[in-house]
Amino acid sequence: MITKTNSHILILGAGSDQIQAIRVARGIGITVTSIDSNNNAPGAKVSNFFFNVSNRDVKAINKVIKNSEIPIDGIFLIGSDIPEVLEQVRKKNNIKGFSIKDPKVIKDKFLMKERFNNFSIPIPKYKLTNDFKDIYLFLNGSDKVIIKPTDSSGSRGVKLIEPRKVTDKELFALFEDTKKYDSNGKVLIEEFIEGPQLSTESIIKDGKVHTFGFADRNYSDTKFLMPNIIENGGVQPSTFFDPMRDEIDNLIKNIALSLDIKYGVIKGDLVFDGKQVKIIEAAFRLSGGDFSETLIPISTDFDFIGASIKLAMEIPFEIPPYTTNNRFVANRYFFGKEGTISEINFNKEILKEPWLHKLEFFKEVGDQCITAKSHVDRLGVFIVSAKNTKTLGQRINKVYDLVTIKIN
Repeated sequence: MITKTNSHILILGAGSDQIQAIRVARGIGITVTSIDSNNNAPGAKVSNFFFNVSNRDVKAINKVIKNSEIPIDGIFLIGSDIPEVLEQVRKKNNIKGFSIKDPKVIKDKFLMKERFNNFSIPIPKYKLTNDFKDIYLFLNGSDKVIIKPTDSSGSRGVKLIEPRKVTDKELFALFEDTKKYDSNGKVLIEEFIEGPQLSTESIIKDGKVHTFGFADRNYSDTKFLMPNIIENGGVQPSTFFDPMRDEIDNLIKNIALSLDIKYGVIKGDLVFDGKQVKIIEAAFRLSGGDFSETLIPISTDFDFIGASIKLAMEIPFEIPPYTTNNRFVANRYFFGKEGTISEINFNKEILKEPWLHKLEFFKEVGDQCITAKSHVDRLGVFIVSAKNTKTLGQRINKVYDLVTIKIN
């Protein structure tokens, strides 16, 4: 039963990353206005009101709020790294939403690392530069290094390189390719830590951390895409990191304290170096894709998106203790190569399996595709669940075996 509220929320975007938040908000009884630069965005049809406006155009967004027939009293961000837009609009219109006091620090990975460093939060070593030769000085005995833009997302421009195995000319080309994704023409050099990685998704309420997203990140089967680093989904919940839950919650709490966040959400990327957990980077929004939308609720029975929206709109709710229902969930992606897609086929019988929660393709026959350089280049996604990780792995392999994508 939908309970009607007097709330009216503006969601910054109406694409595939935002559509579930739109549905959940309406299910709670909240009126939803969404905006998107794509007039045919899928979320447009499920919103109460939609405007063909870029979610980066602050002036146009303020106009939408000012001219709304039903007063908009809240704003919400999911799947887009635009904290500066959220904060400008929230403050200008005096509406509800997660307060971000330092959006520049949150947007810029270098400034974020500087802040974490000042608060003694464990992070990989780093250096900001615009000279590729600084990579050699940074190595200090290491063979591998990460380079990334400071203010891009979706794995754009992120590379794992071995400088001593390439020529200066090749290294320069890799460096320049990463630089073009950075609005300031800078590159962040980062220590590569060879260890298991974890994705987290936490709600901060009354200064307390509640981490429901707790997934192992999967890079093992995308090594062929190197030097580009592209994650191929993950497994929720993590078994490796489970004994370190208290350490991780304390780390996330310190991140929130460093940015004076008492209410909000934090998405974290972490790595274990053999001695301690370190934070690679963090975002102060809900993740796009399937993490908060599907993996968390299936494994924990907790509506993470709904709780986050209620928190942003100051609607009372209780956060239950973290538990799992003994169900492991994984998302995996399809990758292609340079060429034209000539065929996408799969056994339709698999759609009847209760453990298959999603099978979706981002491209169609006739579309062009490339060898993936970032998350946006992936061809499709699927989500499976199981009572144990062994069966989960078998089901992942079964879906891959039953799907054929031919590229000419």
